[in-house]
Amino acid sequence: MTSAAHTAVLVHLLALLDTVPYLVIRRAQTAPGELGTVDFDENLVTVSAEADLPEFVVTLMHEVRHLRRGPCYEGDEEVDEAVVVDETTRLLVPDEALPEDLDTVDPRKLAAALGIDVQTARHAIALARQDRTSTIGKVA
Repeated sequence: MTSAAHTAVLVHLLALLDTVPYLVIRRAQTAPGELGTVDFDENLVTVSAEADLPEFVVTLMHEVRHLRRGPCYEGDEEVDEAVVVDETTRLLVPDEALPEDLDTVDPRKLAAALGIDVQTARHAIALARQDRTSTIGKVA
């Protein structure tokens, strides 16, 4: 099954290859509760062997975003993680993929249609609500 999310991940992988001499992606055991990791020195992305396909897609995009951003400063890990989660979600679920009336969106159906996990679909809906109601950057 190929989805828009799979295509987005591939596009970002190819863009990353323009910035690093090589990239290694592997599936392996990760720490409990961790779906993916990045080794910046080795350009190595590890995705949990336990991840199902939707989790794999989201985790791979997430870790690629970390790799493209580079290591964060010590003490900024939580902020960096939140930014990467939002970036990943917006890349995998562009606003155009969502209906005008967000109250009608079933996150499970959205996730299945896009080939992503339900958690990311829920986050996309929350971000869209926030973006659509924000007045920041809008001209009165």
